[in-house]
Amino acid sequence: MTQTKTKAVTEKKAHADTRHLCALREGLQDADVTCLIVKRLRVVLAHNTVEPVRHQPGELLVFGPDGIALARVTVCPAGRGAAFRVTSAGDAPERLFIEAQAGEAIAYLRGLVRGHDLAAHATP
Repeated sequence: MTQTKTKAVTEKKAHADTRHLCALREGLQDADVTCLIVKRLRVVLAHNTVEPVRHQPGELLVFGPDGIALARVTVCPAGRGAAFRVTSAGDAPERLFIEAQAGEAIAYLRGLVRGHDLAAHATP
């Protein structure tokens, strides 16, 4: 997974996205999936001045049992609500789950972790 360039968002949107990711994280932790929510801020210090803090969209990183990052989940707008955009490591296509499909997103991510674990322990 490569780092994607993102635009700054308002503090309110950054907090709302984090709340969506927290709900997803709770479901993943109940399924024994290791994950981490990352909130990014940009602070610029230049010539004895501090520019205003810029909030970047948050993301949820999902890790395999061996500590390798397997997926990145971000929140994007979808109609009147929000959706989870899942970007997997490797060549898997991005998946989009609307907020009402959080259970399906959790099952998909759990499957990624389980599949990675099985592949890591497979004997040639």
